[in-house]
Amino acid sequence: MKAAGCQFLYIRVGVGWNKDARFEQNRRGAREAGIPFGTYWVPYPSNTTSALLENYAFLHSGDWGDLPPAIDVETSGLGLALFIYWLNFTEPLWIKHIGNDAPAIRKKLLFYTRASHFNGYANTNNYKQELGRRTNLWVAHYTYSPDKKPTLPKDSWTDYLIHQYSADENSLGATYGVKSKAIDMNYWNGSELDFFEWSGVIAGEPSEPPPPVQRYVRVKVNWLFFRNRPEFYSGDGVAVGKGVKLKLLEPEPVNGLWHVGLDNFEGYVSAGTKYTELV
Repeated sequence: MKAAGCQFLYIRVGVGWNKDARFEQNRRGAREAGIPFGTYWVPYPSNTTSALLENYAFLHSGDWGDLPPAIDVETSGLGLALFIYWLNFTEPLWIKHIGNDAPAIRKKLLFYTRASHFNGYANTNNYKQELGRRTNLWVAHYTYSPDKKPTLPKDSWTDYLIHQYSADENSLGATYGVKSKAIDMNYWNGSELDFFEWSGVIAGEPSEPPPPVQRYVRVKVNWLFFRNRPEFYSGDGVAVGKGVKLKLLEPEPVNGLWHVGLDNFEGYVSAGTKYTELV
């Protein structure tokens, strides 16, 4: 990709609860090639939004990349409140990752969507204006030329930062080393100096990743059954009390349960936010 002229890229971290199978491989490859990268996440409707966001953040293992995180908004059934929730959850994590002294443009997260989809959302509580003010727009509009300006969503952003101008059937997959016939092509709407200010990288050299952070699951109720298998099981188990911290052994829930460890016992507890929380 770098040899073909790629100057930055975004890697999908996951869809809903599921981590992208090639996320770690793609992230490692971007660092080895010296290509500045960010991550994007595709949310799906969920009745446990807070747990979903905690899982999304945990999948990064403390390494958010070089570019601001993005949310991919092209799924029906999601309300604008979810995107505000994502913004309020992710923004402080990103600012902590890059430091408070970063330029304001670099602190803003990216909102990826296409006008025809975003315009279908009801503007509850003026959320569109808030998203337009607090995020930078990554707009999908297939003009097949970066010189042709995209159509912007209504009632939100007045300009865009990145334009995805080509995707389906552009026959550029082989050029950039992927197996698919086509590949998403994006264009930075600004100068190279603007890009370096926004990305925080110097001449395309990304920073070293921080060490992974060990996460724990804390029990929120007076007691919780700690089962030895992820499915229902009536055999041996352990009851753990309120406030107990369990070492998280897998980043994603299994059948709605966290895989955890306590002393010499390994098992599963509920991933429901009523019973447990990630710390």
